[in-house]
Amino acid sequence: MYSFPLQKVLDYRKNREDEEQRRLSQAAREAEAARATLVSLQDDLSRLQEDVLLSHSGQIDVQHARLTCDYTVLLAGRVKEGEQLAARSEARLREQLLLTEKSWQERKVMDKLRERGEMRFLRRLNQIEQRENDEIARIVCRQHKRQD
Repeated sequence: MYSFPLQKVLDYRKNREDEEQRRLSQAAREAEAARATLVSLQDDLSRLQEDVLLSHSGQIDVQHARLTCDYTVLLAGRVKEGEQLAARSEARLREQLLLTEKSWQERKVMDKLRERGEMRFLRRLNQIEQRENDEIARIVCRQHKRQD
């Protein structure tokens, strides 16, 4: 039957596509985790700010206010870091998506080459079979003419 001469290349491209798919999944998980962390930090900061606004009564506890301010600054810094991490994760995800698409396209090219080669092979087999059938028909026809 048909043997694709570039089968090793096709196998390599399939393996590479699988690896890129795995990396894409990992990048998607990392991006999702970074987004979830960022949302959590933003929620914590918002709750803290709401608590500060609601807790203002006539009397201010200086030590508590200072701790709250320090914690707010810390959370704001972590939110900023989380935004940067999420942006890097999203960029890495987009880059990995492009790499995955490229490997998918390369594999599809090899699949098309294999399919076309197989179609040529089958056409050649059909032509050979047709020639053999034509030759047999000519031989049978000649034998019938000789017998008549």
